[in-house]
Amino acid sequence: MMPWLIDLTARNVIIVGGGQVATCKVKQFLNEGANIKIIALNVADEIKRLDVDYYEKAYHSKYLTDAFLVYAATNNSDLNRQIVADANKKGILSASATKSASSLRSMKKVKTENMILGVSTGYPAFSKKIEEELIIYDDYLMWLRKIRNFVLKNNLVDYIERKSFFNNMLLFNKSELELIYNFLITRKGKLLIFSVHLDSLTNNFTRLLNALAISYYDQNYSDKLAALTSLMIDWKIQPMVISYGKIYDKLKASTEYYLVEKPLFINNEILDKLYASNKKRLFLIHPRSNTNLQLLLKNYGYVHEFDQPLSTEINFDQVIPFVLTKGYHYKKHIMEIIKEDLNINLNCVLLEDKTVVNNLVELIKLRFNNK
Repeated sequence: MMPWLIDLTARNVIIVGGGQVATCKVKQFLNEGANIKIIALNVADEIKRLDVDYYEKAYHSKYLTDAFLVYAATNNSDLNRQIVADANKKGILSASATKSASSLRSMKKVKTENMILGVSTGYPAFSKKIEEELIIYDDYLMWLRKIRNFVLKNNLVDYIERKSFFNNMLLFNKSELELIYNFLITRKGKLLIFSVHLDSLTNNFTRLLNALAISYYDQNYSDKLAALTSLMIDWKIQPMVISYGKIYDKLKASTEYYLVEKPLFINNEILDKLYASNKKRLFLIHPRSNTNLQLLLKNYGYVHEFDQPLSTEINFDQVIPFVLTKGYHYKKHIMEIIKEDLNINLNCVLLEDKTVVNNLVELIKLRFNNK
């Protein structure tokens, strides 16, 4: 069996039977714009009040003439099989309320603003359950269709890459699809690539820039990035890493031919605004941080690689974990330091600090706007 959507507008549909099943089918076919004729010894009053032709006669195959589709809706299984057999001989599409060799099978129709689906399970209650669950995808499908239509109309993806592009669009959620569509309209996209898994902190930061975020550690990272960069639009890409190093090099290499921005902290531009006051600070940094970052931070306090024991008796006004989020290193190394010295007054991570966030947002906006 192959599922098909059939346009019944102005098509001649004959329903044999005049009871409850026939009444239900009449209403369905009327909604599709069909011309309906009823053949039955007894036709329900509800059917007679509808816009149909009805004939209270015993069934005969001669009544099938000029029909596009015949529906057997009697309460007699043998008669229904005969009706289907007669329709098949005449090359007419047929369906039946009971088991038969009909050419069509009834399905539960799920129709929303953006999709029409036929569901057949052999268990009506389960079909209803599926219908309710499928409806939640309507808005999601709307954005997929908008993207597809816009891309095809404006030829924004190379023909060879289109199949993989449309498949990979399914990796994004609804809000991400809406953002991608807006990028298509303006022909300009803003992308943040994080070297940590996305969480509430990274998502909140990304929203401030009206940008799209993906994580290098997402198992679908390569497919998502390939889909985005296959779009023929102007991409502005900011790797969300603190300094130069292996991670930055990997992120930059993964973008292939696209130019990416520098790391977040490459000079005193933001640091002067954040740490200009005279306080005793301790910066906890990644052990493989770029040497230039260590030199920069030493202008504002002590610098300590967080995989090493903290052996100092200095009382710090601030202990700053110089990481973006509370990821692996924060939980594994920085929290170990805190356990060893409960007197440490630990500051929040960078993306939890509103002042840091505001300055980073302004920095990235400036970089993007200067391109």
